[in-house]
Amino acid sequence: LSPACRMLLHVAAMLAFWASTTLAMPYELLARQECVAGMNLAVFFSAVTSIPTYFFGVWALHHMLPNVSHPGNKRAHKIQRQPHWDQPTKTIDPQLVKRWRCAVAQDAHQATETAFVGYNGEGKLTGEPAGRQLWTDVPSNSAQQTDSNKKYMGLFGGSTTVDNAKVQAMASGGRSEASFAASQNPNSCDMVFRAQQIRSYLQSGQTAPDTSSKPRSVREAAKKGAHFYSMLQTEDGHWAGDYGGPHFLLPGLIVAWYVMGQPEHMLGKDQRSMMQHYIAVHQQKDGGWGTHIESPSTMFGTTLMYVAIRLLGTSADDP
Repeated sequence: LSPACRMLLHVAAMLAFWASTTLAMPYELLARQECVAGMNLAVFFSAVTSIPTYFFGVWALHHMLPNVSHPGNKRAHKIQRQPHWDQPTKTIDPQLVKRWRCAVAQDAHQATETAFVGYNGEGKLTGEPAGRQLWTDVPSNSAQQTDSNKKYMGLFGGSTTVDNAKVQAMASGGRSEASFAASQNPNSCDMVFRAQQIRSYLQSGQTAPDTSSKPRSVREAAKKGAHFYSMLQTEDGHWAGDYGGPHFLLPGLIVAWYVMGQPEHMLGKDQRSMMQHYIAVHQQKDGGWGTHIESPSTMFGTTLMYVAIRLLGTSADDP
């Protein structure tokens, strides 16, 4: 109920309680002609008793009884269990990885509109595209490239050939290309996104930071760090990134998609496949999932992730 409706409900309940208290008064008291504050003595005494009693009852119900969704007090001790994964390094087909890209700003709007084209006769997005980001396998339309991106590419001499091995070395963070081992590090290094941004940066004619030697001072280290992150800046000026840690966010999206009738334009087959892969590689040795990627298995995390992977089409017999 809205706040206004709740207020009216309380007023009605309070008046009804006041009236019932008044009717319960002895007849002799009701028949007396004495008045207090312009009210019959019985009516006054019933108000004095019923109204405070009602408010106390509401307060007691609200504050003294346990709430239905109350999570309880914090744990007396931290969870002593440690997360364990025994699966080997997982790899993805490099050709499959190449199909995906991070679309930002106007490019993200265009990718969404392409996916939703023809849906109920509507497909246009409103609002400011700057700062928007999404992963998509929709090809980029160079004919619709934004003016800002054209200026960015032309400012430093246009497109140039880049060394892909160098790009992957800077983007991988020490990992082998397109591989993941949760037992070594359950965190993603955004390898695909970094490679995309670094490649675009170098193609514009700019140079990468020198990695042939270690920095010899704090200032030099800071300059190299700033140089590296400048390569990851998107064309509209923001730094894109995922919220890739909690295991309680993705299941909500999947459940919402499922109850809406599993619309293909919202989560396509390829997107669902990648989601299934993501959930599977984070499954721990005991068969469960943590509340987040570095957490030992919990009932909360396991329930959410299991429901999510089943709704995506994984069989109950899948190991």
